[in-house]
Amino acid sequence: MAFPDDCSTDRSSNAALVRFLQGVCRDGKVFYVPNPGNAGDSLIAAATFQVLRQAGIRWKLLDHRQVSPTKDCTLLYGGGGNLVRYYDSARNFIAAHHANARRLVLLPHTINANEDLLGELGPNVDLIARDLPSYEHICAHAPNACHHLMHDVAIGIDLDDLRHRRLHMLGLPPSLRARARLMVRGVQRLRKPRPPSGRVLNGFRTDREAVGPGLPADNYDVSAIYSSWTSPEGFARIAARDFLSIIDRYDEVRTNRLHVGIGGAVLGKNVYLYDNNYGKNKAVWERSLRGRFANIEWCG
Repeated sequence: MAFPDDCSTDRSSNAALVRFLQGVCRDGKVFYVPNPGNAGDSLIAAATFQVLRQAGIRWKLLDHRQVSPTKDCTLLYGGGGNLVRYYDSARNFIAAHHANARRLVLLPHTINANEDLLGELGPNVDLIARDLPSYEHICAHAPNACHHLMHDVAIGIDLDDLRHRRLHMLGLPPSLRARARLMVRGVQRLRKPRPPSGRVLNGFRTDREAVGPGLPADNYDVSAIYSSWTSPEGFARIAARDFLSIIDRYDEVRTNRLHVGIGGAVLGKNVYLYDNNYGKNKAVWERSLRGRFANIEWCG
């Protein structure tokens, strides 16, 4: 797949995160726990693997459902929108491991509700908000944790790296790579709804975060339809490439999916971004997208 050479990626948006991780991951073992989710989360995961490499960190992959070897280790939980009232993967992982980890870092996230858990967190926990309302929420309800405000990791994804590096099976032992390639090809060939024709992608949510009573007749919820692997790295990269390849077919993107909007922005599309049902998109737009991408228009 060939992305345009003049894409609007702003790799500097992850510079603060790279420096932060270099500081907190100097001692002990480091485990990265990707946040599960949809194809937008695959884009976050692919960008996060790039950040870990940029930071020069030696790490091991851990599934959010696995029991963590928390003694004397640093746990990095992937960024996204999971520590909110609708979902429990991040909450359950943090609740299970924050007391025993040497350091537990929640990578850039939208955060609301969960006041009981936040109140239990100690100074060994770093909460990184990706928007101002989330930052204010953790300052108010997690007084003993460490608070940070950084950008959504996907904004700084390196499209050149995603385009050229051949790491499709990275993270798997050689004995499993052939079997994994067959599985990936099989999943990629599964029957999916054909993307609509034309120059405009209407990529609106069809899940619990949707807003409004109706959808465009040609709506194509690409985040829900396409692959949602967030690990290992090779699978996350494939899913991110699939996701962006659909968006790249269009000149104009209309969406209330945050990462369809971000994907469209870094690909240089004209993006019309709408809010989800609890203000996540507006908060990230105000913090990170407005002024960074001239090709995004906020539509409320």
